[in-house]
Amino acid sequence: MAVSSSFFKKRLYAELPPIFTHKNLSSVLSMRASYRLIREWVSGSLAIKIGRGVYAKAASDPYYISSRGLGGYLSFSSSLYVRRLKNETESRIFVAVPSASKGFSLLGVEAVPVGMGEFFFGDETLERNGLPLRIATYAKTLFDMCHRPKHADFYSMYRAMNWKPFSSSDWEELARYCAMAPMSTLRRIGYVVEGKAPKKILRKMESLNSPKGVSFLFGRGGEYSSKWRLYDSENVRRWIDEA
Repeated sequence: MAVSSSFFKKRLYAELPPIFTHKNLSSVLSMRASYRLIREWVSGSLAIKIGRGVYAKAASDPYYISSRGLGGYLSFSSSLYVRRLKNETESRIFVAVPSASKGFSLLGVEAVPVGMGEFFFGDETLERNGLPLRIATYAKTLFDMCHRPKHADFYSMYRAMNWKPFSSSDWEELARYCAMAPMSTLRRIGYVVEGKAPKKILRKMESLNSPKGVSFLFGRGGEYSSKWRLYDSENVRRWIDEA
């Protein structure tokens, strides 16, 4: 079936879900016609290719498209932004995924997959703009930032610790994650939350710390915490403590 009517094209586009393939058009168009129409939408910036044979409507929520398109959940600063704990507009949307994969661009916004391996868990579903959005819990957001600090920043850690107090259940959840965390991740978390965490939770973290080796919050150098055997090149604790 040829596609010539502008009204017909607009109706088809309006009826599409936020993420689609040519199969979404198969009931009314031939495969050849559906591919031709999708290419027209892409060239006209109405649709964006986000994977092999997978497209997104350009006007859709970029956070939903990023998490669904990459098959993961929002985390790091993107989780804070959606939870309104960070105000700055993001040029990169961070999505936790099971293993390393390729990201994509959404009209100037980059969808960045972060492989979490065995720590790909700890998300919940929130509704945003009428769509189900997978997002890291508050506690898992902090864990992820400390586990993969390359994709975090000191300001996000500051916001995570000072803009919304952790509830008792948040602390218990974080303590469960720490019990299975690698030593460097445990040290980063213990260092960041010291002064905020309940004494019982902090003692659990301290009991897991090793007296051997050193770790780094971001880069090498900076202030050294002998208690956590960790270097803080960005003085994150000073920001958190002075807030």
